[in-house]
Amino acid sequence: MSPPLLHTGGVRASGPLGPGALPRHGTGLSPALRTPPATSTSRDSRSGASRAGAAPGSDPSLLVVGPGVLGQHLAKLWMDAHGPGTVAGLTQTDSNHARLRRLGIAPHSLADPPTSTFRDVVFSAPPSASADYPGEVARALERWSGEGAFVFTSSAAVYAVDGGEAAREDSPVVALGALPRTDRLLRAERSVRAAGGCVVRLVGLYHSLRGPHTFYLKQSGDADRWGGALVNLVHYQDAAGLTLAVLQHRGPDGSPPRGETFVACDDEPITLQGIMDATMDLPRYAATAAGPLRFVGAPGSSVGKRMTNPATRRALGWEPRFKSFRAFMAGGAEDWYLELESALAA
Repeated sequence: MSPPLLHTGGVRASGPLGPGALPRHGTGLSPALRTPPATSTSRDSRSGASRAGAAPGSDPSLLVVGPGVLGQHLAKLWMDAHGPGTVAGLTQTDSNHARLRRLGIAPHSLADPPTSTFRDVVFSAPPSASADYPGEVARALERWSGEGAFVFTSSAAVYAVDGGEAAREDSPVVALGALPRTDRLLRAERSVRAAGGCVVRLVGLYHSLRGPHTFYLKQSGDADRWGGALVNLVHYQDAAGLTLAVLQHRGPDGSPPRGETFVACDDEPITLQGIMDATMDLPRYAATAAGPLRFVGAPGSSVGKRMTNPATRRALGWEPRFKSFRAFMAGGAEDWYLELESALAA
């Protein structure tokens, strides 16, 4: 079985959401989870997004193309800042729309897309989910008014560093033509920057219920992977917070960012063995393990990289809340996603 793609997909929801289902832990669920958007709020009938308080000719709403795990927390952060009813989500199908509505996100599908443009747009759909990735990115750019910011979430896999060296925002990238996966991402990045949008390159993403730790908890016996391979991680909440920081960033002249590339990573690369050691130290994870697991793969030419993002942190004033995977596990592995699933299932 292949390891997971760490920055894609969603988490399962079940059951109605009601005020009595809300957890008391203080990581902060959005007001959109406590009450639905008020029906008295005026709405743009084309986009389904609130225009309350908008200046003439502007729209305070955000469109998230591919509102999955990252996009749903980004929506929570956006609504914390701008109020309920200010986020729309565009998906391939309507299979996840009930969940999005419970989260306060106005859902649209490709069969019924919004017809208006949006001041701010985030494209967070993975290449694996589209047969026409360049076309999807181009159509997302067409939905951007150009007033605010456009953010394309890419991957740090585009960096041509794999021997254990340090890498940062301006490190060399894989040559075009070398790999189909990086070709798709790099060409999409190029088109976004050419249109004035920005790129956020993500390392491996995780939260309490999703990531390499939950993948390997389901495995037992010998795994044909080298336990010393370096893995760069960032928590989904921190990646969403960084994306919000790009959307909100303004230059000295008050203009939004244009054509910039940022990186989302935490403070400490970790080995594959280190991930599982930290996970198994927490009893609630150890109790769910399928059985003893050993990484028996031999060291190869691919060691990984040590991702850093000093330019991103300086530009945005951003720091990760969860400094490292080890720190997250040592702190009890409690986050918004754990609370959210409890609330949705209650």
